[in-house]
Amino acid sequence: QEYITVPAGYVVPAGRVSLEDLPVVECFSIGFHSVRRANPRPGEAAVVVGVGPIGLGVIHGLKERGARVIAMDINDKRLAYAKEVAKADLLINSKTADPVKALSDLTGGENAPVVIDATGVAASMMKSFDFVSQGGTLVYAGLITADITFADALFHRKEMSLLASRNATFEDFRNVIAGLESGRISTRGFVTHTASL
Repeated sequence: QEYITVPAGYVVPAGRVSLEDLPVVECFSIGFHSVRRANPRPGEAAVVVGVGPIGLGVIHGLKERGARVIAMDINDKRLAYAKEVAKADLLINSKTADPVKALSDLTGGENAPVVIDATGVAASMMKSFDFVSQGGTLVYAGLITADITFADALFHRKEMSLLASRNATFEDFRNVIAGLESGRISTRGFVTHTASL
């Protein structure tokens, strides 16, 4: 419909964000929220598993916090976009390389203190336990209705934290909008098609 009425408290001012960029605010905000849950430190290595729309938001959020981002996916085209536009620092194609070994090689055997899985794929979410460093944090940004299992011995040996991240808050929306307005967050090539109502 052409007009809709909503309570003013539910509206976040979009400032100078273009109409083309407005559709990405929500998915990037979900990514930003998972980063706030992970609470990475500047310079810290962070793995983003799955670089679809939510994963790209995670990468942007991590870069805003100064993290060193390692993007992991099975799609080379998505990985290239994550590096070129979202500015991921390092890439791992987990389909063509052993992801555990590749990550170990990139981190000097330490793995990553922050791992955020944005896949929503049970097998990937369970595998993400292997990427977390000693005392690290795994955040599930992707949502799935299936059961997730993990080896309790690994979980305890690493003394790791497992967190869920759901949706986003006004703070996340405002942070994404500020990043888009300043140009720190790029959406170049993100929207591939448009259609009239």
